[in-house]
Amino acid sequence: STVHTLTTFYLSFVLMALGASLMGYLTLTTLVVQWFERRRSTALSIQSMGGAFGGVILPFTVVLALETIGWRQTVLWSAGIVLLVGLPICQLFTNTPAEKGLLPDGDTVEEVEDRVRTAAVPAGPDFTLAEALREPSFWWVSFGHGSALFVVAAINVHLQIHLTESLGYTLGQAARVMSLITAMFMIGNLGGGIIGDYASKRLLAIVAMFMHMIGMVLISHATSTSIVILGSVIHGLAWGGRGPQMAAIRAEYFGRASFGKIMGVSNRSEEHTSELQSRLHLVCRLLLEKK
Repeated sequence: STVHTLTTFYLSFVLMALGASLMGYLTLTTLVVQWFERRRSTALSIQSMGGAFGGVILPFTVVLALETIGWRQTVLWSAGIVLLVGLPICQLFTNTPAEKGLLPDGDTVEEVEDRVRTAAVPAGPDFTLAEALREPSFWWVSFGHGSALFVVAAINVHLQIHLTESLGYTLGQAARVMSLITAMFMIGNLGGGIIGDYASKRLLAIVAMFMHMIGMVLISHATSTSIVILGSVIHGLAWGGRGPQMAAIRAEYFGRASFGKIMGVSNRSEEHTSELQSRLHLVCRLLLEKK
């Protein structure tokens, strides 16, 4: 809120990026994975709803604040809210159930042993990071997730420009389409999390990937509002429904003991995959424009 030079601007954003990383998706997902097993997908989907809800109300709250008190006061009040609300909530966090003498899902030792003995729930693996890196499944999951993130990033970056410049939408109309995608994300996220606890997470991820593809094709080739809406709905549902499955699949494959390390390295692999695909997309686009 007190920025007046380019140097302090960069420094403030570095600090915010560091804070967002430390208190972001990886940290919260690792925490939830430690506390839940049987209803892990549902728990992960509920955890993601907070960020999605923030995305829905952000345009309204920020625009209102900017128009009434200006951007500096908006940033200052935002910092105050983070401190007053975020810090007390963080004090409630406990890294693992074991620190409170508990087991995941609130189970007792006898209940866990009974399920393992009856093969209702087989004993899960606990890979180290080095062991996980030697598994082909680690790289396949990372590549698949990175491909999905490529679609999400492409639409998030290009959709507003596509709608305003190619289809003649106003900024307000384009913002409503983005809000629609976020709303569908919330619906798909909650529904996908609940279904993922009872159905094959791999199958759900496959269905979501096909839906990503269909949504992207519809949006990119849309000539009417109805096609834009249909593509946005399909893409948003796929985005939300896929999210809980990817974290839950890693926990099922590799266990909880080193989940944070495995997920962190996997995220970096996904980012490199998505970046490579983005560059290939740019090369193809340049070649097509040259023709």
